[in-house]
Amino acid sequence: MEPCILPCSPNWFLCSVSSGSESGLYAFGSKTDVLVYDVSLTLGRVSSTSGLGKSSESVAPPAFVGCYSGHRDKVTAVRLHPDSLQWTCCSSDDYSVNLWDIRSLVSMQVHNEHKEKITSMTWSASNLDLILTSDEKGTVVMWRIKSNSVQSFRLEREYIYSLEMSPHSSSRLAIGYRSGVALIVGLDRDNPQILQRLRGHEGEILSMRWCPAEGVCTLRGDEVDMESLIATADKRCIKVWSTSNGKELMYRKISQNSSYRHDPQEPGGRRAWLSLHWPKYQPFELVFSSQSGDLLLWDLKGKPSQEPDRLIARDMAQHTRLIFNIASLSSDGDKVVSFSLDRTVVIWDIKARKGVCSFSSFGGYVYCARASPLEPGCVAIGAGDNMIRVWNQGKRTNPFDISTHYYGMKSKITTVSWHPQREGLLAYGTEDGRVGVYNLLSSKYPSMSGTFHNKIVYVVCWAPPLEAGKGGHDFEVYSVGDGIILQHYIGDGETKRDAVNLVKAIQAVNGEEKEKINRSEISWHSDFTMFAVGCDNGSVTVYSFPRLQRICSVSLHQKLVNCIRWHPQTTGESPHLSPCHSLVAFAGNDSCVTVVDLSQVFLGTASGSSSPLREVQAYRQLQGHHQRTTDLCWSPHHDGRMVTVGYDNVAVVWDVRTSAVLACYNQHPGRLLTVLWSNLDPDLIMTGGFDSTFRMWKVSEQPKEVTSADRKKKKKKAPPKVPEAVSEDKSISSAAELASEQEMEELMDLLKQKRQLLMSELHLDKDKDVTNNASESRGSVPAPNAVATTAAPRSGDITPGAASVTAA
Repeated sequence: MEPCILPCSPNWFLCSVSSGSESGLYAFGSKTDVLVYDVSLTLGRVSSTSGLGKSSESVAPPAFVGCYSGHRDKVTAVRLHPDSLQWTCCSSDDYSVNLWDIRSLVSMQVHNEHKEKITSMTWSASNLDLILTSDEKGTVVMWRIKSNSVQSFRLEREYIYSLEMSPHSSSRLAIGYRSGVALIVGLDRDNPQILQRLRGHEGEILSMRWCPAEGVCTLRGDEVDMESLIATADKRCIKVWSTSNGKELMYRKISQNSSYRHDPQEPGGRRAWLSLHWPKYQPFELVFSSQSGDLLLWDLKGKPSQEPDRLIARDMAQHTRLIFNIASLSSDGDKVVSFSLDRTVVIWDIKARKGVCSFSSFGGYVYCARASPLEPGCVAIGAGDNMIRVWNQGKRTNPFDISTHYYGMKSKITTVSWHPQREGLLAYGTEDGRVGVYNLLSSKYPSMSGTFHNKIVYVVCWAPPLEAGKGGHDFEVYSVGDGIILQHYIGDGETKRDAVNLVKAIQAVNGEEKEKINRSEISWHSDFTMFAVGCDNGSVTVYSFPRLQRICSVSLHQKLVNCIRWHPQTTGESPHLSPCHSLVAFAGNDSCVTVVDLSQVFLGTASGSSSPLREVQAYRQLQGHHQRTTDLCWSPHHDGRMVTVGYDNVAVVWDVRTSAVLACYNQHPGRLLTVLWSNLDPDLIMTGGFDSTFRMWKVSEQPKEVTSADRKKKKKKAPPKVPEAVSEDKSISSAAELASEQEMEELMDLLKQKRQLLMSELHLDKDKDVTNNASESRGSVPAPNAVATTAAPRSGDITPGAASVTAA
């Protein structure tokens, strides 16, 4: 696969928040940003020949172009330049309208004429100098770009849902109101006038489209000018009007799909939405959306009772919920892209009546990504939008074969884990403390545990039960939350059984602890003969299974342990047994990543010896992050290679055996929470986090330096702390902050002389001590954006240290 980005979801319930261009660009508003993708290569399928000589078609993934972040509040409307110029106009809830260049992502012009939140936007195709926007109080602002002049008017004091300029005339504007009234407005004069008032809708006008064709045609016995035709839609019906006389020509009621499976927890409740698209290549077909997420074609010359055709998306994820926007990607309007409440973006070929490609987006933090042990190319992703996504990366014909699962999900999915032996079984934990199992091969709701955590579930995993042979299954789900570890009974007829507290079971074997310790992580060895437990005091303890006897304790860290990972027993380089199979890596809130060699533990476990182990040195201590480390993953292809991510927005690839940094990825604008090394390609790594994106990138294309925006700020040296005796010279210190390095040295010399003079007056012969104290205080002043609870190691420092590994 090629590198790609699964973006943050487009904003919902807005009629003009996405836009397409004839050059294949697709832009949409996502939270406070505008994302731009190039789908020109995706529109043309690339033929390839397989090893068996069979010809197949592959799809190039949409290419990420850039992200514009010029707004403070949610983006409400986006429009690309109608003539394929690399310009984009967008509006936001901050009352501003910005015109910016896609190539440089720099704003060119801005106006703040609106006093209320902006709801819709249209860019005239016949007069490229004219952009119109509307707001919640019915005000329409006309912005002429060349002269940078604005003119506003209000015809109705009512919420405007949609605006649409006629593609044939720069003086014809359609306005759709919440009350169900649509106005056709003439813009010929200084004072816009109402030409037609179209009444007949019972609800808000959610979408409007002018007929793109020219000439005269006959519809239902009436001869009409096609340039005057406009289609309007509320949530229940579509109407076609003649704007020359205000007559309703056609009407179609939207039937409610009885087979649509409504989830009571669905965002937006039972709110309905309908979108329209009028293709130019076939002006007698109107494309519209249904409540269940289908795209349908209405034949305007067909019989009124004729059922519309349905566009089919085979071998890819299709919409299952409301569709908000349908944007054209070609001059004929035969290629379109749509996005839905299910957070899926689908590219369609209307002529072929089928989907071309689809990809998923995220409406919350990306918390966890894990690969299936049975299908290496199958990745489960848990996110903060109450959804689980399963990405099958093994399909060449569809690189974005992603299915979404949300039925029964009532909270953010914070962790996921695949069953080690049964296909399609996925355990997950949520923010509200629930633990469940989803059968991806079934349409049933997930099975939930009868025991809940009080707060967030941080870890779920599969392992043999504590009481083997007493009913249940070969593997049960373990979860970490509230500082404890629970083993759940989840399955048919077992949801009422209380979970077993693993911590109490361990204490029953090894004795009570002297002080209370909260557990933060559990990780099982691949053969399930032992497991490691991380704690909030930085310690890691390894236990045998099923005896639960403590084998060894590792005390290297001082803060909470976030992740523990055992090196794979086999890799692509060593298919029989990896020379690094005894390595264990763990990391946490103190930013350092520690690797320990537990070969002696393996030997002692194999021989059944219970003798205490000697103190050994840590194999490696890797200091590449300057904030807490949240996740790490060993390479399944190479011996001793590992990737780590953390709160400093950086992913670092290590060669643990040589203590070398191989690559650094710093393109995420937010903190990272999860990382996964691809099982299919040794050069691909996937990361996700606070920016609500999931990014796949190549190791070979990244630099070897640990850099991030925060780190650059942290490297700035703080000004020297001036003793109280010379507080009168604070102005010198302030000037030193802004001076160059040479000026700084001169000022420091002057400051030193001043101190010596003052000290001599006070009969204190301690000039040298004062100077030393002042220089030492440079490190005591925290740098900007520093985290007080985290040490700030230098970039790329590798410091092997002595670690105590003590047997029970």
